[in-house]
Amino acid sequence: MWNRTDTTPTLWAKAEGWNTLIVSDINGCKKELDSTYIALDFFDTTSFLGADTSFCMGNEISINCINSNTYTWSSEGEQCILSPSATNKYLLTVVNAHNCISKDSIIVTIKGNAPIITIEKILFAKEMPQK
Repeated sequence: MWNRTDTTPTLWAKAEGWNTLIVSDINGCKKELDSTYIALDFFDTTSFLGADTSFCMGNEISINCINSNTYTWSSEGEQCILSPSATNKYLLTVVNAHNCISKDSIIVTIKGNAPIITIEKILFAKEMPQK
Protein backbone atom coordinates (compact mmCIF):
# COMPACT_ATOMS: atom_id res chain seq x y z
CA MET A 1 0.00 0.00 0.00
CA TRP A 2 1.21 3.51 -0.76
CA ASN A 3 0.94 6.25 1.85
CA ARG A 4 -1.75 7.80 -0.36
CA THR A 5 -3.92 4.69 0.21
CA ASP A 6 -3.42 3.32 -3.31
CA THR A 7 -3.13 -0.46 -3.19
CA THR A 8 -1.93 -1.03 -6.75
CA PRO A 9 1.61 -2.25 -7.52
CA THR A 10 2.24 0.93 -9.51
CA LEU A 11 1.76 4.44 -8.19
CA TRP A 12 0.40 6.88 -10.76
CA ALA A 13 1.38 10.25 -9.33
CA LYS A 14 -1.11 13.05 -9.90
CA ALA A 15 0.77 15.59 -7.81
CA GLU A 16 4.29 16.18 -6.60
CA GLY A 17 5.16 14.99 -3.15
CA TRP A 18 6.71 12.38 -0.88
CA ASN A 19 5.59 8.79 -1.37
CA THR A 20 6.25 5.78 0.83
CA LEU A 21 5.61 2.14 -0.02
CA ILE A 22 4.28 0.03 2.87
CA VAL A 23 4.39 -3.72 2.26
CA SER A 24 2.40 -6.09 4.45
CA ASP A 25 2.07 -9.87 4.45
CA ILE A 26 -0.86 -12.16 5.33
CA ASN A 27 0.20 -12.11 9.00
CA GLY A 28 -0.13 -8.34 9.18
CA CYS A 29 3.62 -7.76 9.36
CA LYS A 30 4.56 -4.49 7.69
CA LYS A 31 7.70 -2.98 6.27
CA GLU A 32 7.90 0.69 5.30
CA LEU A 33 10.41 1.48 2.57
CA ASP A 34 12.29 4.76 2.30
CA SER A 35 10.23 7.67 1.06
CA THR A 36 10.77 8.96 -2.44
CA TYR A 37 9.95 12.43 -3.66
CA ILE A 38 8.14 12.41 -7.00
CA ALA A 39 8.46 15.53 -9.13
CA LEU A 40 6.16 15.84 -12.10
CA ASP A 41 7.69 16.67 -15.47
CA PHE A 42 5.42 18.31 -18.02
CA PHE A 43 7.64 17.42 -20.99
CA ASP A 44 5.54 17.35 -24.14
CA THR A 45 5.62 13.89 -25.71
CA THR A 46 3.20 14.73 -28.52
CA SER A 47 3.99 15.35 -32.18
CA PHE A 48 5.79 18.59 -32.92
CA LEU A 49 7.42 18.30 -36.38
CA GLY A 50 4.23 19.00 -38.28
CA ALA A 51 2.91 17.38 -41.42
CA ASP A 52 5.05 15.56 -43.95
CA THR A 53 6.55 17.98 -46.44
CA SER A 54 8.37 18.33 -49.73
CA PHE A 55 11.00 20.84 -50.73
CA CYS A 56 14.17 21.27 -52.73
CA MET A 57 17.47 19.76 -51.61
CA GLY A 58 19.60 22.48 -50.08
CA ASN A 59 16.81 23.69 -47.80
CA GLU A 60 16.45 22.57 -44.21
CA ILE A 61 14.07 21.97 -41.33
CA SER A 62 14.95 23.97 -38.24
CA ILE A 63 13.42 23.35 -34.81
CA ASN A 64 13.43 25.54 -31.72
CA CYS A 65 15.89 23.72 -29.46
CA ILE A 66 16.00 24.17 -25.70
CA ASN A 67 19.53 24.01 -24.28
CA SER A 68 18.75 21.44 -21.58
CA ASN A 69 17.35 18.94 -24.11
CA THR A 70 19.21 16.61 -26.47
CA TYR A 71 17.93 16.47 -30.07
CA THR A 72 19.03 13.50 -32.20
CA TRP A 73 17.98 12.92 -35.82
CA SER A 74 18.04 9.34 -37.09
CA SER A 75 20.27 10.37 -39.98
CA GLU A 76 22.28 13.40 -38.90
CA GLY A 77 23.14 13.06 -35.21
CA GLU A 78 22.62 15.70 -32.54
CA GLN A 79 21.55 19.03 -33.97
CA CYS A 80 18.61 21.40 -34.28
CA ILE A 81 18.66 21.47 -38.08
CA LEU A 82 17.83 18.69 -40.54
CA SER A 83 19.32 19.06 -44.04
CA PRO A 84 17.76 16.18 -45.97
CA SER A 85 19.61 14.99 -49.06
CA ALA A 86 17.12 12.31 -50.10
CA THR A 87 13.44 11.50 -49.86
CA ASN A 88 13.11 9.64 -46.59
CA LYS A 89 11.39 9.32 -43.23
CA TYR A 90 13.39 11.19 -40.59
CA LEU A 91 13.00 10.40 -36.88
CA LEU A 92 13.76 12.98 -34.19
CA THR A 93 14.30 11.86 -30.59
CA VAL A 94 14.31 14.50 -27.85
CA VAL A 95 15.50 13.73 -24.32
CA ASN A 96 15.08 16.28 -21.54
CA ALA A 97 17.09 16.78 -18.35
CA HIS A 98 14.93 14.20 -16.49
CA ASN A 99 15.48 11.56 -19.22
CA CYS A 100 11.90 11.88 -20.49
CA ILE A 101 11.79 10.91 -24.16
CA SER A 102 9.73 12.35 -27.00
CA LYS A 103 9.83 11.06 -30.57
CA ASP A 104 8.36 12.32 -33.80
CA SER A 105 8.98 11.61 -37.46
CA ILE A 106 8.47 13.45 -40.71
CA ILE A 107 8.60 12.27 -44.30
CA VAL A 108 10.52 14.70 -46.49
CA THR A 109 10.14 14.37 -50.25
CA ILE A 110 12.94 15.99 -52.25
CA LYS A 111 11.47 17.52 -55.40
CA GLY A 112 14.66 18.88 -56.93
CA ASN A 113 17.67 21.02 -56.11
CA ALA A 114 17.42 24.49 -54.65
CA PRO A 115 19.10 27.17 -56.78
CA ILE A 116 22.66 28.05 -55.84
CA ILE A 117 22.89 31.71 -54.92
CA THR A 118 26.13 33.57 -55.48
CA ILE A 119 26.45 37.16 -54.33
CA GLU A 120 29.33 39.11 -55.72
CA LYS A 121 30.90 42.00 -53.93
CA ILE A 122 29.11 45.22 -54.84
CA LEU A 123 30.94 48.52 -54.60
CA PHE A 124 29.06 51.60 -53.58
CA ALA A 125 30.41 55.06 -54.26
CA LYS A 126 29.72 58.03 -52.05
CA GLU A 127 28.83 60.05 -55.12
CA MET A 128 27.63 59.03 -58.50
CA PRO A 129 30.31 59.48 -61.19
CA GLN A 130 29.94 62.58 -63.42
CA LYS A 131 29.18 62.15 -67.12
